[in-house]
Amino acid sequence: MEPSSKKYKALIIGATGACGRELVSELLRSQNWEKVSVVVRRSLEEWDELEGKEKLEAVNVESLDELQNFETERFTGYDACFCGLGGRTKWGKEKFVQVDYTYAVDSAKLAEKSKIPYFGVVSSSGAKTNSWFLYLSTKGKMEASVSELPIGNISLFRPGLITQRRNDKRMGESLAGILPISKVSAAQVGLAMRLDAENKLKNDPYGVQIFENGPIKAFKATL
Repeated sequence: MEPSSKKYKALIIGATGACGRELVSELLRSQNWEKVSVVVRRSLEEWDELEGKEKLEAVNVESLDELQNFETERFTGYDACFCGLGGRTKWGKEKFVQVDYTYAVDSAKLAEKSKIPYFGVVSSSGAKTNSWFLYLSTKGKMEASVSELPIGNISLFRPGLITQRRNDKRMGESLAGILPISKVSAAQVGLAMRLDAENKLKNDPYGVQIFENGPIKAFKATL
């Protein structure tokens, strides 16, 4: 993709997770983004080595409960807000729902309050509000709540099993090479989120769009 004449500003919540890390790298490398702010409890040492690191701003918080407390003006003028938060059900229901539902929805509400025209969030393949599985029902309810917000562009990314994670390794990844599981690399999810935002921001508001695993993998990097 040719560099845009307009340079964008991005806000990321969940920048230290598997997809968030890749998205940070994508945005910093791209000539289309002039500023990348990440709301984090801790900064990563690897960020000091990234190409484009001078564009990165770490907004440190004690807890993501603080997402509700930012002043409207703090992120006014930003073009895109991304949420890459993802927990584990083994943490227990309360903690998992807090991260994957409450904090994700709070991220979208922050985008709405700040009048950011694009919101992209990592969900999951199979997300459904009435699923018997806590993981999928929580993701489905998050999608439903986010989709109700008056944001011009809302993109829901539903990857299958996320592989090649730089933040941790999960048992499912070991099985991915053996079983016919729908999967995609964390780097590909990050790429898809960047390219989708760039496409949407150049055009009229699209509304809500869902990207399943196949379409996520179909995004291709261009110079």
